[in-house]
Parts: sequence; structure tokens; C-alpha cells
Amino acid sequence: YLLADSANTASNIVVPAFKRPNGRSLPTNKQKFNFESSHQRVAIKHTISMLKNRWQSLKILSLHVNGAKSARRVNCWIRACAVLHNYLIEKNDVVWDELTHPWTSDEPDDEDNGLVSGKDPARRDLIFSRFCRRHGLVN
Repeated sequence: YLLADSANTASNIVVPAFKRPNGRSLPTNKQKFNFESSHQRVAIKHTISMLKNRWQSLKILSLHVNGAKSARRVNCWIRACAVLHNYLIEKNDVVWDELTHPWTSDEPDDEDNGLVSGKDPARRDLIFSRFCRRHGLVN
């Protein structure tokens, strides 16, 4: 799943923070959940920034995820960059220029026949319940 801020819609894939009801505050357990997920999102954003700074191809990654095949392709590209990034850190490499070869694919996207979308707060509710149990909060 993907952690997101409250501007996003909850789905089976996206787990957004809880929105504050108009004129009211969130219950304490939801405030704590939002606080903890916010810290995780910040750490994730820092990690993404580090990868994008080292691997410029990630800044211009022009793939759109619209099915299982393209999702695997994007995932593979990002994972390869992460593995190389970690390898270079392990080797104490401070400066390393990425080879600039445009990434093209001759494979058709026949497998990709639909978008993953739709509102579904079930995933967030499940994660929120686990969070409450783990932190001794009333759900």
C-alpha cells in the first residue's frame, strides 16, 4: 500500500491520513495515526529525493502505471536504481555519473488493459485497526 496525505482517497492501494471533520477535531487515536504516518511519509520523501538526485532518469520516468505489466516495469526500474544506489553507498562512492541511455521498450502493453482505481477505505481501516491495537488505543 501507499501512505498518502488526507487529500487522497482511500483505496485498497492508497492509505491516506484521516481528514478532520468540519468544525471538529479528530479523535485522539486518529490524530496519533496521522502523526505516525506523517513521519513515515517524510522519511519516504527524503529517500525518494536521494534516489532522484543520484538517478536523474527517475525524475523523467515517463511510464504510467495502468496495469500489471507497466507496474512491474516501473517497479523494476526503481528497484534497480535503489540497488545500485545502495551498492555505491556500500563502496563509499561519493560521485558517480549515471550512464545516459534513454530507456525505451519495444514491448507492447497488451497486458495492461485497465486502471487500478476506485474508492475503498477498507485498507486504511485495517491498518488503522492494527495501529490502534499495537498502541493500545481504542478504535
